[in-house]
Amino acid sequence: MNVRWGIIGTGYMARIFASDLDHAEHGSRAAVASRQADRAAAFAADLAVPAAYGNAEDLIADPAVDAVYVATPHTAHAHWALRAIEEGKPVLCEKPLATDPDQIRQVVEAARRADVFLMEGFMYRLHPQTELVAELVERGELGEVRQIRASFANDAEPDPAHRLFAPALGGGAIHDLGCYPMSVARLLAGRAAGLPRAEPEELAGAGHLGPTGVDEAAAALLRFPNGITAQLTTGLTLPAERGLRIDGTRGSILVPDPWSCGRPGEIIAPGEHYGTGEIRLLTEAGDKTLAVESDQPLFALEADHVAACLRGGLTQSPLLPWADTVGNGQALHQWRAAIG
Repeated sequence: MNVRWGIIGTGYMARIFASDLDHAEHGSRAAVASRQADRAAAFAADLAVPAAYGNAEDLIADPAVDAVYVATPHTAHAHWALRAIEEGKPVLCEKPLATDPDQIRQVVEAARRADVFLMEGFMYRLHPQTELVAELVERGELGEVRQIRASFANDAEPDPAHRLFAPALGGGAIHDLGCYPMSVARLLAGRAAGLPRAEPEELAGAGHLGPTGVDEAAAALLRFPNGITAQLTTGLTLPAERGLRIDGTRGSILVPDPWSCGRPGEIIAPGEHYGTGEIRLLTEAGDKTLAVESDQPLFALEADHVAACLRGGLTQSPLLPWADTVGNGQALHQWRAAIG
């Protein structure tokens, strides 16, 4: 089954997704839409997209579009996800699915009622490196897990006009980058207890609000019901930092590149194969480095995962189900509320 994708948005993430479709086994580019028709046309010309629209409604209505990838600024995610669902089109929506927990639930319920596939786009969750880390935790390689530390920060140049620094576009470090550490902490705290995920029972946050009012740097301390604590850090204008460490009673796991899975410290670029993922396992038996190979870039893995779900008649991904999306959105909301 080949899934013909309609891409809403022409920014950085849209370009990566479109480029990576060259490496997908079951996905291809069908159309792109932007509010500015000339931007859509330029995107289509650069990436050999068959159709370009100056209106996302026309893209959703296009019979040549099998599924929709939403890559607009955050505050438009829920709107276009809902419109695609209303038209019966499967949706892969960039994280966060929405900037408000109530909106997230609204989109999820719409997909449930319409029996339409919906998945939030956390691409790192589809890489075998992430699953191997979770398996090591679940089978007790570290003994009892005590603490998780995860970070994701970029050193961006402040620009009030850029979506990252614009409150009206859902800017801020927590929604754009902090969502990754939150996602992996919930995943691993759950898998340590033999569950798909866990939700924090306590969350404390602190952060720095920049001149435009968005969170430019933030930290959170979480405690889960099984006693595991997590320390999360994120930032827009900090020295780039990306890492994951899990500490247990019999050892630790270090993942130098948990998000792009194979290019430590590098920002993801369109069309790249990300190399070999690396997991360092530090236990009483000694240190061991585990290499994790993938012959596809992250967004090709994501597109093929959606195709597999559609072939199986699923409306939810077994790796990123709706309950996970709702839980992450609620935790991010608590974190943002904690820093005002």
